[in-house]
Amino acid sequence: MTAPAPLAAPSGPTGWIEGRVTARGKLPALKPQPLDARLHKVCGTSAPDLSLIVAADGALQSAVVSVDDAHPAPLPAHFSPAFVDQKACVYLPPVVATRAGQSIKVKNSDPLMHNVRAMNDRTAVFNVAMPLENLTFEKPLPAAPSIIRLHCDVHPWMAAWVATFAHDLYAVTDAEGRFRIDAVPVGRRPLKLWHPRLGEKRIDVEVHADAGTPIELGWELSDTPVP
Repeated sequence: MTAPAPLAAPSGPTGWIEGRVTARGKLPALKPQPLDARLHKVCGTSAPDLSLIVAADGALQSAVVSVDDAHPAPLPAHFSPAFVDQKACVYLPPVVATRAGQSIKVKNSDPLMHNVRAMNDRTAVFNVAMPLENLTFEKPLPAAPSIIRLHCDVHPWMAAWVATFAHDLYAVTDAEGRFRIDAVPVGRRPLKLWHPRLGEKRIDVEVHADAGTPIELGWELSDTPVP
């Protein structure tokens, strides 16, 4: 199938896409990470696996939804960097989305030694030691859209993902699985969903002028999670 041509810079009517993403089926076993007794005072006896967060009603948190043929766009006038916190021996939030080439801020809220190793596939982006509580740094992300994985070498269960885009037509689902993408050019648009454990899913949606396109999206789960 021929890939869709990128959209022209939006100049005509637009609408928005909003909806809810769910996960259906049997959840894979997500085992909390037992922690060494030296970490109990700060992080508790175990650290949760935040790579797949599904509410009791099936709402899927931390899925990234984007318009797959969106044209590259300039940054908004008041753009804020993405932010990730190291707190209680996990990264919060576990998934963020931001603009490619922009900076990310990372904080260490623990009175512990952490480090942040950022990898774009097998290419190192940065590796910063964070030995002090409340230490914050800011680093640029690659100019090309990509998925960056954050990892702590000191506490190897700690991981987070940063999805970057050359446009603004993306969103991350909240605790209720909901999202909204504004200023989408009208017409039939390819929508992509991405999740660190579930992979990718694509659908087409019809966007109407000055109106919302409500959608309900679902992933079928099995006992074997996607790596």
